[in-house]
Amino acid sequence: MSDICQLFIETANTFRIGQEVKASEMFGKCIDQLQLALQKPPLAKQLIPLMPMLLNAQENRDWLGLADTIEYEVMPIFSKV
Repeated sequence: MSDICQLFIETANTFRIGQEVKASEMFGKCIDQLQLALQKPPLAKQLIPLMPMLLNAQENRDWLGLADTIEYEVMPIFSKV
């Protein structure tokens, strides 16, 4: 498993166990990776529709929704790369 996928899985799991502060720090690293990926057109096409879902979940403090989006929507895109 790639380091990026591992980061996404660990971040999602950390949100799920309620460690919001640590997970939020990890999510910042996920965002950094997403910003890099958005510079690549094939990945950007797949990721752009997911960005509002991620940001809305974070704004609403919906940690489980954020974890699900990371693990089941975002991470599979990176696992194909």
